[in-house]
Amino acid sequence: MKFLTLIAAASAVRISQKTTNKVTVKGPAQEAEQAIEQCDKSGNGELDKKEVFDCVKKDVPKEHHQAVKDFIDQIWPMVDTDGSGEVSA
Repeated sequence: MKFLTLIAAASAVRISQKTTNKVTVKGPAQEAEQAIEQCDKSGNGELDKKEVFDCVKKDVPKEHHQAVKDFIDQIWPMVDTDGSGEVSA
């Protein structure tokens, strides 16, 4: 799963969130679920920042890892809307 696809899927989750904090994903639902399956090393069905970074870093040159970490930190509040530290589809 490429990082930009993960970000697009996360954005879709954020945009489609309902007031009940139940999330329904329209459009890239399969991509979001696939990203979680591929990146979820804890097996809890959710991703934390470390799991996202670890999943993405294999596709990013080492010299850009800090920029990726910074970007994840920047966008995290937009996708982790309940402040739990984890995101799910």
